[in-house]
Amino acid sequence: MEGKAITTEIIRGAVKVEGLVAEVCEERKKTIPLRLISHLTTLRKLKVVYFRQFRKLRLLVLSGNPISKDPEYRLFVIAFMRNLFYLDHKLCFKHQIDQAKDEYQDELQELKEKELQEEEDIKSRLAKRAETELYKKANLIGLDGLFDKMLKDDPEHAKLSEVPTLLEGLEEMREKHQTTTAELKGLIIDLYYKEQAEIKLWQSAMTEDVDKKDEESRTLVNKFEEVKKKTIQEAFQDRAFGEEKLKNLLVENDAMQYNLMEIEVVCFDQVQHLWRLFEEAFYSMIDNGKQHFNN
Repeated sequence: MEGKAITTEIIRGAVKVEGLVAEVCEERKKTIPLRLISHLTTLRKLKVVYFRQFRKLRLLVLSGNPISKDPEYRLFVIAFMRNLFYLDHKLCFKHQIDQAKDEYQDELQELKEKELQEEEDIKSRLAKRAETELYKKANLIGLDGLFDKMLKDDPEHAKLSEVPTLLEGLEEMREKHQTTTAELKGLIIDLYYKEQAEIKLWQSAMTEDVDKKDEESRTLVNKFEEVKKKTIQEAFQDRAFGEEKLKNLLVENDAMQYNLMEIEVVCFDQVQHLWRLFEEAFYSMIDNGKQHFNN
């Protein structure tokens, strides 16, 4: 079965895995709720270690696999599984776990160091990805490495670099540029966060105001619907005054429409007012940022 892809199916709330295991998403390794893995027919020790990544694995059945004939099989599996309770339907006792960990402590230590490094690499990549996304949102892409890019794009730089001592101060300029760039990025990111906070504040205020007006409108409509239903029933029951009642209903309808239009106009004016306040605060932040950069 070498090279066969993984297949899974749900069996009474557990997971049955057949074949060799393919790559699993790093972020899911810690949370996949595997409880039982069985019917693996071609496993070797290295393939068993693969299941260590499933941190919620509690029961593992490997009987019938070639590895189960190995004299060290049980201790090896118990040692390298993180939180295994049962192996081949037999409880993993504490003394067995302690013995297994002690037996393979060197290999385990090496593996743990490797896992720790992998986790650090993942965190680093995620942090870098988050930083890149932030730079995109704050329009900072391309700022890093700008100094070297300018030198590379300068057709005279290669010629000038051939002249001894001419570019001795270049490294000092690069360091100053890096320091200034770091300060600039900090200021722009701080401004970006303030802008986002102002946007959220405006959106929250606008949503709250619109929701209030929407609730007023719904109340008017629901009230009219109740009056309409009652009026139509009365009109059918008392046909002598039915026409007059329906005329009154039309008056109520016109009044409701007028009130709804009034609510809409008031809501529009309030949103416009909120927008003007937002613009004033937003552009004030931008102007303050410009003044800071100019200074």
